[in-house]
Amino acid sequence: MKGVFNPSWLERYFSDLKATWPVILAAAGIAFIVGGFYMVIMRYGSGLFTWLAILFYFILLILLAAFFYSRGREKEDLAKKE
Repeated sequence: MKGVFNPSWLERYFSDLKATWPVILAAAGIAFIVGGFYMVIMRYGSGLFTWLAILFYFILLILLAAFFYSRGREKEDLAKKE
């Protein structure tokens, strides 16, 4: 029967779990705390994040327009010189 089913790999897995259960428990606890903190931030900060996203969109739009305007002026100046 030992040739058909070798339980040594299962014993290794359980011995690893037995040795590392404090680390697994600590990681789960930290993940739970960070997740709770993230949910609170999302609940009370979602309005702020929405308005900041809209503000950054318009700032990026203005910067992109200024970039294209300056590039167009450079091309216009080069065309006048030729």
